Amino acid sequence: MAKRGLSDVVTTVLIILLVLAAVVIVWSFVQPAIRGGAEQVPGQTACISLNVEPVKCVKNGATTSANVTYRYNSGESTLSGIKFILTRSDDTTIVNDTIALNNLPGKLESRIVNVSFGPTGTVPKAVSIAAVIRTDTGRDQTCTESISIPCS
Repeated sequence: MAKRGLSDVVTTVLIILLVLAAVVIVWSFVQPAIRGGAEQVPGQTACISLNVEPVKCVKNGATTSANVTYRYNSGESTLSGIKFILTRSDDTTIVNDTIALNNLPGKLESRIVNVSFGPTGTVPKAVSIAAVIRTDTGRDQTCTESISIPCS
């Protein structure tokens, strides 16, 4: 009888150790996903109130560039960059982030930027904008794309 009691205790301890090991293994896979999602929440929240939009797009003659006027309308976030999503005449899109940090607008300011649409033969068709902000963790977060406006 004494051996049976000891065997039940050893079995119970082994089961508890196996359960703890399984919890540690599962947590090691789940933890990075939870942390990654938690880091994106502040950036996405800041993007909701941010409003940066293209105002006008004027082709530079027969060249492959256009002067894009954009405006920073509202938002509490600090811009760290602007990405231009360019649609060319062949309906392909490219992303161009040519804005220098010292050329970013303040609130309620507009800027005009000459943006290249790519190699010779591709005519500018439309442009939209995605603001880039710096989150509290120091990482850059790209916000969702604005409405697209045609280039005239």
